[in-house]
Amino acid sequence: MLNRRTVLAAAASLPWIGAAHAALPVPPAGQLAFRIMRKGERIGTHSLAFARSGETLTVEVKAEIVVKFGPFPVFRYNHSNVETWIGNALQGFDSKTDDDGKPAFGRMQRSAQGFQVEGSKSGLYTAPPETLAATHWNRAQLDAPMVNPQNGELLKLQVVPKGRDQVALASGTQVNADRIALQGDQPLELWYDAAGHWTALLFKGQDGTPIVYEKL
Repeated sequence: MLNRRTVLAAAASLPWIGAAHAALPVPPAGQLAFRIMRKGERIGTHSLAFARSGETLTVEVKAEIVVKFGPFPVFRYNHSNVETWIGNALQGFDSKTDDDGKPAFGRMQRSAQGFQVEGSKSGLYTAPPETLAATHWNRAQLDAPMVNPQNGELLKLQVVPKGRDQVALASGTQVNADRIALQGDQPLELWYDAAGHWTALLFKGQDGTPIVYEKL
């Protein structure tokens, strides 16, 4: 049986915890939020709340989307996820999603072999110990295997740097950020500012319409 002290000792000795994992990019205010835009209209929000208790960091993720045709909702999406870290080591996450009436879930828990992962799409499997959840706030995910927190799937992605770029915040301010494309399963583009904080996201909806995250 693994207890908290055992997990801490094991995490501290693991060789894969290096510089990329040494300083987690937690926003100073403990909050990170985006408005989700489609065709110039706000369709939802994506927020992350960071809370520390001793050596434990908890990240609570919530995403809500409603697409309307006139006054009538034609698509709804709700996702909630709680991610837990001890020190600089991810311990796991627990999520549930309502994707327009289709339920999904994902769970990941650190074990002696790596991570035990279970999801609505993945079933049950063991992921490598360096795996991270694709929750995007931690840029170190780009250097590690990634699990889709919505359904537990181990993603097959190619990380393609696109260079320095300017991206708009919700306020209209333009900021410099590194642009990175994830190609393969669920392709998207991410932007991270000079401090390593998640700054923007772009992907295409089911109908091919660009969906843009603008940081609040």
